[in-house]
Amino acid sequence: MASSSTTLGVSVLSPHQVFISFRGGELRRNFVGFLTGALKQNGVNFFVDEHEKRVEDLEMLFKRIEGSTIALVIFSKRYSESEWCLDELVKINERVDEGQLVAIPIFYKLEASDVKELEQEFGTNFKVRAWKCEELRVIKWEKALVSISGKMGLKLDENGDEYSFIGSIIEKVKEVVHNLSSEESGSTQREDLDEPLFGIEQRLKQLEEKLEFEQDKTCIVGVVGMPGIGKTVLVKRIYDKWVQKFGSSICLAEVSKMLRIHGLDSLQKRLLEELLKDTHPNMEYAVDAHEFWKDELLKRKVFIVLDDVNGMRQIESLLGNGDWIKEGSKIVITTSDESLLRDLVDDFYEVRRLNDADSLKYFSYHVSDRKICALEGEFKKLSKRFLDYAKGNPLVLKALGVELCGKEEAYWEQRMETLAQISNKMIQDALRGRYDELSENQKDAFLDIACFFRSESLSYVRCLLDLRDSELTEAWGCVLTDRLLAKYSGGQVEMDDVLCTFGTELASQATFDNKGAKCRLWNHQDIIRVLENNSEMERVRGVFLDMSEIKEKMSFDTNTFSGMCNLRYLKIYNSDCPLGCNDDWLIEVPEELQFTLDEVRCLDWLRFPLEKLPSDFNAMNLVHLSLPYSSIRQIWEGVKDTPNLKWVDLSHSHELSDLSGLSNAHNLERLNLEGCTSLVKLPEDMENMKSLLFLNMRRCKRLRNLPKTNLSSLTILILSGCSKLQEFEVISENLEALYLDGTSLKGLPPAIGNLQRLALLNLKGCKMLEHLPDSLGKLIALEDLILSGCSKLQSFPMDTEDMKCLRILLVDGTRVKEIPTIFHFNGSLRRLCLSGNSTIIDLEDDIGQLYHLKWLDLKHCVNLRHLPTLPSKLQFLDAHGCRRLERVTYPLAIPLMTDQIHSTFIFTNCNSLEEVSKDGLVSGVLINTCFPGCDVPLWFHHQSGGSVLELKLQRHWYNNKISGIVLCAVVSLQDNQNQSNCFSVKCALEFKEEDGSCINIECNVGNWTEPGRIESDHVFIGYSSFSNIAKRLESKYSGKCIPTEATVEFHVTDGTSEVVKCGFSFIYAEPRNLPFRFRENQY
Repeated sequence: MASSSTTLGVSVLSPHQVFISFRGGELRRNFVGFLTGALKQNGVNFFVDEHEKRVEDLEMLFKRIEGSTIALVIFSKRYSESEWCLDELVKINERVDEGQLVAIPIFYKLEASDVKELEQEFGTNFKVRAWKCEELRVIKWEKALVSISGKMGLKLDENGDEYSFIGSIIEKVKEVVHNLSSEESGSTQREDLDEPLFGIEQRLKQLEEKLEFEQDKTCIVGVVGMPGIGKTVLVKRIYDKWVQKFGSSICLAEVSKMLRIHGLDSLQKRLLEELLKDTHPNMEYAVDAHEFWKDELLKRKVFIVLDDVNGMRQIESLLGNGDWIKEGSKIVITTSDESLLRDLVDDFYEVRRLNDADSLKYFSYHVSDRKICALEGEFKKLSKRFLDYAKGNPLVLKALGVELCGKEEAYWEQRMETLAQISNKMIQDALRGRYDELSENQKDAFLDIACFFRSESLSYVRCLLDLRDSELTEAWGCVLTDRLLAKYSGGQVEMDDVLCTFGTELASQATFDNKGAKCRLWNHQDIIRVLENNSEMERVRGVFLDMSEIKEKMSFDTNTFSGMCNLRYLKIYNSDCPLGCNDDWLIEVPEELQFTLDEVRCLDWLRFPLEKLPSDFNAMNLVHLSLPYSSIRQIWEGVKDTPNLKWVDLSHSHELSDLSGLSNAHNLERLNLEGCTSLVKLPEDMENMKSLLFLNMRRCKRLRNLPKTNLSSLTILILSGCSKLQEFEVISENLEALYLDGTSLKGLPPAIGNLQRLALLNLKGCKMLEHLPDSLGKLIALEDLILSGCSKLQSFPMDTEDMKCLRILLVDGTRVKEIPTIFHFNGSLRRLCLSGNSTIIDLEDDIGQLYHLKWLDLKHCVNLRHLPTLPSKLQFLDAHGCRRLERVTYPLAIPLMTDQIHSTFIFTNCNSLEEVSKDGLVSGVLINTCFPGCDVPLWFHHQSGGSVLELKLQRHWYNNKISGIVLCAVVSLQDNQNQSNCFSVKCALEFKEEDGSCINIECNVGNWTEPGRIESDHVFIGYSSFSNIAKRLESKYSGKCIPTEATVEFHVTDGTSEVVKCGFSFIYAEPRNLPFRFRENQY
């Protein structure tokens, strides 16, 4: 019999699991014990119980039978006295009848007829048991006994040799496994090869190029990719296409699986026999077969495909040292482990995922019962969600398609909701083999990532996994890059949904089915159950408790964590509110909490309720400590050894005042103290933190000064909002970003000039700042300088010759009167903000020599009177509210025109602007602009009162000389003077055909982006490249005459303002020097 307490050979999830059904403790200790040892030795996976259990566990037993493909039913004299065994047999018989299980009866010291006819001791025991049970149940027992005992089995006589008999059983099991493998492999491969080519043509071509079939040179190519990606189908197709070009060839499919069944010597023999079949070789006596047949092999070019290789020994056995391979031969090896082939192959080919279009076709093919047809309606919408889950993996697409074939829409929706928890069996089977090949440490890494660390920082996960586990360093690369079970993306560890589901299923099964396995807990119900039972706590490896799932108060008692001696990861968080703002925190922790946790790497506890961590807490292995929004006053009592601590987050712990507990954190890299409002100072011995890279003290409102220390590694220092900070000390000369915004600094120390790596300096809102030291000009690496809102600052250092990297300079809201001349020759400045400065009257003429300036903000420079010519690359100018601005130089700028980039110059509420300057803004210059006015400029050929303009164009007006269109709208804002919202001015072009049909194109004319009082009507002018319009016209009217009638209609998006006049003109490219021109009388 079997139960939830089990012995598992190889792995619970390996294919062709053998279920062993038997009765009796003596049989278990002797015969069954020897049998399971032999099965394990031969690499055969099995399931057998350890103890007899209660009947309530029968459902778990039945799941084990359903997960098996072979059942060994050991009929002994006492078998029939057990209701458990007989119920087990009924389930086995049902699976046999369904074609899902092969049963092998073993008659242990009794005759088959004793079972079938219910005779002798076996029959007597059955009748005694049956007399106590209901009739229907007994009938099922009798049927199962007759059915199973009637199958071809094996018999051990009373005095038979058990050792030899076990050998016979092993051979029988291997024979059945082989037959099942062959049937599945042959059926699957034939089915796959009969399928239409969904996206495989390009892959075939690319692989053919790698193999260089037309060249007389030897090529060995490794074909790699994640499980199910289509490696086998690809190489089988290329083998079938080119096999006739070679005198000798072989395609060895599923090498790793065949190895388990037949052994390595058998595969080597098969390979050489096939390559030399015309010579009828005798392999029996060849010690070194490759060397023995080398001369014969060198006479022929060979084409060899080795599919699904997973070990170097396999390659060495099958290919030897390679000196027998004739020049011009081609060898293809597929694997999910790229590292095996790095020193062997000439090149790699990675099989990529299917694109969206091919994924949909392939999924539709299988969901439509292998018919080529398109999905429609809701099924098509739902299919997109399944495609997103599959991520272009053909096996996943096929498995889901087969599962959903013929199902109702409701089933599709239900299945979509469970995909993240329950994977498809076909997918499971494909991934199980890859998982079983991993070492125990590699399995731990894979499961930890799947359960806890998906999408986390790569460096973070590496530190948590590698600590004190030297094997894991090697395992890491193997798991992530070589075996393609996870990947790097943007500095993060990512795992496909399919792999993540598979991993969490494995972890969940190990937690509750395998009593010796490591326990990973992330489901709140499972966590509560484990904590309440308080059993086998030493198995717990990780706990991630999401408090948003907890609806009732839960309490930890003093000993909740005391038994978790192997706990590595503890995280208590709230996915609904990461800031912990929910006042009703449903967790209670006693002051006397025992919290040793010798192995803990990650302790992340949102709103930790105690004033400090318990005294018995062991921080020796701690890598990450995160206690945001906690109640702690100090981290722990005294000083603890923390040799591995790298990241500490104590942000928003408002009671924290003592950091002395971190004195030995010599390897600390990141320290986040944001919002720790009780913190007055940093410890003097911070200098010991030689590895500290990042220090965040934003809004530590009581912090008055920094210690005189040298944190040599510190690159980012954030002191934003430290409102009592009046002096700043340079605590690291390697700073790259320094945030001092919102502080009470009156000045900066001269030593600021020593920060030769500083790229960002933020002093925004330092309202007490009066001066900047001359040494500021020595910051050779400075890119961003933010002085916005420094209302007392009146001057800028004049010696700025070394600031050649400055890209952004924001001095808005200051009283700086003059920017150093050097800026006007600066080749780096991209953005300059002078807004809100009432002291600026004129900009110097040489501002036009800031060749790379793209953004200039002059808003509310109320005394600015004149604008000189601006840089040619300027894309955005905002002069809103420059009430005294009178003159704008003509031309204001000569912007570079492209199809993608158009300049925008804003002059809203510039009511002093001279008319000649307004004309200059739009005369011959292609910019989007807005300025006070009530008329459409005269050069607009097509004009109209109101918001609609009707165009009548000459036939064949459309030609490739048109470069763009210019649109104009005069917007009346008199009824909307206190504008509080932004709005846009839009234009719709409608080209009409004679039959009444039309094509619509929408363009943006301009935008109002500043809330506040609007003092007059405004003219909005917008330029649009003609290329986008041309694409629309050509797609519909290719080879036909373009319509000659069009309507241009303008509207304002706020619904209250009104377009009172409008205009339209084409722009034509000049044949010579000028990039464009207006033609007023062309049409």
